[in-house]
Amino acid sequence: MKKIITLLLFISFTTVLFSQESWNEKMGDRYFDSYSFKEAITKYEFVKDKSTDVNRKLAEAYFYTANYEKSEEYYAIVVAANEHKDLDLYKYASVLAINKKYAKADEWKKKYYTATNQTEKNVGNTGIYQSLQKNKDNIKIENLEINTKHTDFGVVYYGDQIIYTSSDNGTFKKDWRWNKLPFLDIYSADIDQNMQISNRKQFLKSYKTKYHKGPVTINKAGDFMVFTVNKKVKGKEDLVRLELFYTTKKKDEWKKPKKMRFNNKKYSTAQATLSPDGQILFFASDMPDGEGSVDLYVTFKTGKYSWQEPINLGNKVNTEGKEMFPFYHPDGFLYFASDGRTGLGGLDIFVVKIKDGMPIGEVENLGSPINSSYDDFSFISNEEQMSGFFASNRPEGKGDDDIYKFTMQKPLAKKIISGIAKDNFNNILANTKIELFDESNNLIESITSNEKGEYNFYVSPNKSFSLTGQKEKYKDAKNVVSTNVPEETIESNLVLDLIPELSLLCIVKEKNGGRPVDSINITLINNLSKISEDTLIVSNGNYIKNLPDNNINDEISYNLRVEKEGYVTQEVLYEQKLSENRQYIIEVEMYKQVVGIDLAKMENITIFFDFKKYEITDESAKQLDKMVLLMNNNPTMEIELSSHTDCRGSDSYNETLSDQRAKASASYIQERITNPERIYGKGYGAKKPVNDCDCDIAPCSEDEHQENRRTEFNIIEKK
Repeated sequence: MKKIITLLLFISFTTVLFSQESWNEKMGDRYFDSYSFKEAITKYEFVKDKSTDVNRKLAEAYFYTANYEKSEEYYAIVVAANEHKDLDLYKYASVLAINKKYAKADEWKKKYYTATNQTEKNVGNTGIYQSLQKNKDNIKIENLEINTKHTDFGVVYYGDQIIYTSSDNGTFKKDWRWNKLPFLDIYSADIDQNMQISNRKQFLKSYKTKYHKGPVTINKAGDFMVFTVNKKVKGKEDLVRLELFYTTKKKDEWKKPKKMRFNNKKYSTAQATLSPDGQILFFASDMPDGEGSVDLYVTFKTGKYSWQEPINLGNKVNTEGKEMFPFYHPDGFLYFASDGRTGLGGLDIFVVKIKDGMPIGEVENLGSPINSSYDDFSFISNEEQMSGFFASNRPEGKGDDDIYKFTMQKPLAKKIISGIAKDNFNNILANTKIELFDESNNLIESITSNEKGEYNFYVSPNKSFSLTGQKEKYKDAKNVVSTNVPEETIESNLVLDLIPELSLLCIVKEKNGGRPVDSINITLINNLSKISEDTLIVSNGNYIKNLPDNNINDEISYNLRVEKEGYVTQEVLYEQKLSENRQYIIEVEMYKQVVGIDLAKMENITIFFDFKKYEITDESAKQLDKMVLLMNNNPTMEIELSSHTDCRGSDSYNETLSDQRAKASASYIQERITNPERIYGKGYGAKKPVNDCDCDIAPCSEDEHQENRRTEFNIIEKK
C-alpha cells in the first residue's frame, strides 16, 4: 500500500511539475508576443527542459533588452541544436560582433552564407574590424545634456531649432511593454552655434495618439513634414504596425496629419527622410519580397500630396538583416543604420552615394567613434558634413538610447577627388562635363565644372576610379585616380586638348580711307609646301583660308600677291607661329594709282627737323615739293600731315613745338598749290615715336631722337 501511495504521490508531483513548466512557457510566449521581453525572460527561465524554440526566444528577449552576454549564451545553444534555423546562425554572428568577438562572428556569418547559398558580400575579416575600431582623431563626439534616462533619438534640423523623439514625457509613467518606458513623443529644442541644445518643448501637440509618435523629417522650407506613428492592428491586440503620416504648415500652424497612401495594414512603413526640396522620400519597411527583415525604400512625389509606388533600394543597400533610419544629405549621400553588414556590432551607421534616388558606388561603414559594438543609428549631419547628431545605446550613455553630437575637421563622406578642368594652354574650362566611373566602368556620377573649372567628387577610400572630361570643341580627357592614399583630398586635374579651328583671314582695304576692296585677285603661296592658290574675292574684301592640316604650335609662311585694276599691286610675306586656336588676320592696304606719282611711294615722304627747331630745311623742302606736285596733279586730293618731336622736353613744350612744325610744313605746301585749304596739319608732341626710345626709361641715341623729329603725310580723300 505504501508503494502505491508513493507511486501516486510521484505521479501527482510530476504532473504538477509538468503543468507548471507548460504554464511558464505559455506565459512566456504571451509576454514575448506582446513585446514584454523582461516578463518573458522571467517565465522562460523557469522552464527546466527548454526546447530550441524557447532558447531562441530567450536569446532574442535578452538581445532586445540589451543583455548581449546572455543572448550570446542562448544563441550558442540554439545553433548547436539540430533544430536550428539558418537565420539563427546569422543572429548568433551578430551578437558575437556586439560582444566584440569579431573573428568568431566572421566564422558564423560564413556558415550562414554557406547554408543559404548566398554570396558572402557582407563578411569582413579581423583586419576590417580593426580598421573600423580605429578611432578617428578628426571626429569628436559628446553626449548631450538634454538626454534623459529614457529613450532620446531622431534629431532633424528645423531652422534654428532641432526636432527629436523622446520617451521622457515628464510623468515617467511606464506604458510600453518592451522596455517599460513611456511611449515616444516629438519634441523641439533650441540649438546655438556651438550645438548646445536647450528649451525643450513638446512638438505637434495637436495630434494625439495612444502609442508612439516619431521620428520626423521636414523639408528645407519647413512647411512639409512626415512622421512615424505606432498603431495596433484592429482585432489583434498584441500586433503593432508603424505608419507614416504627413502634415503641412500654413500660417505657422501644422494642419491635421494624414496617412501616406502607401501605408498598408500588412506591413510597417517608418523612419522617413526627405530630400531638401521635399520631392524624394526614403523610408524603412518590412514589406514582403524585400531583401531582408527590414529594407529601405524610395518614393518620388508626383502631385501635391501624391507619391509614386515605393521602390526597394535593392541589394546595393539592403541585406538579409535590417536597414533602418535613413538620412538623405543634399550632397547626394544616404546615411542609414544596418545590422546586416560587416560592422562593430548591433546597428552600425553606413553611407552610400545616391543619384536620382537610387544608390551608386559602394556602401561604406563610418567606423569608430561614430559606430560602436552597440546600436548606433539615427544619424544626421549639417550641409557641410562637418557636424551633426546620432543616437546610440552604448553603456556610457545616460539612458536607454542617447543623442550624441559630433564635430569634424573634414567632411565625413570619406575621400574627395578634386580637380580643375583646363585646356592644353592652361586656360580654365568652365561648364565642362565631368564623369566619374568605378573600376567596372559603371557611371557613378556626372557633374559640370563651375565657372572656375572646379569639380569635386566624394568617393570611397581604397578604390580605383576614372574621370573623363567632355566639352564641345575639345578632345575628351581621361584620368585614372586611386584613393588608396593617405591624403583625404586627391587632386586630379583634367586637361582637354583644343580641337584646332585654325584659319587665315585676309582683309583687303584702301589705304587711309579703310574702305574694303572687292573683286581682287589673290595669289597665295605656301612657302613650306610650295603650293599656290589663286582666289577671286567677290565681296567685302575678305578672303578666308582654313588650315585643317595645321595644329597648335605649327609654323606657317605664306606669300600673298594682291592685284586689282586701278590699284597698286601689293606683295606681303606672312610668317606666324600658331600659338592659339583662332583665326589669324592679315591686313593688306591697297593704294589707288594716281597720275604723276605712285601713292605707295608716299611711305617714303617724311621730313625731319633739327633739335628744338621747326624751320624747313633744304632737304625737307625737296620732299615737300613732291607733295606739291602730287596735289597739283590731283586737284581734289586732301592731305593731313602730322608732326612729332623727340621725347626730350616737357609735354606742353613738345606739343607746342610739334604744332609749329605742322603749321610750317602745311604753309610751305599751301603757298604752292591750288585750293590750299586741302592740306592741314596737327602736332602730336612725343606721343607717337617710331622706335622704342623713351626718355623715362633709358637714354636714347641721337639717331633715335632724329627719327622721331618728323612730319608725315596721309591721304584723306581723292574724289
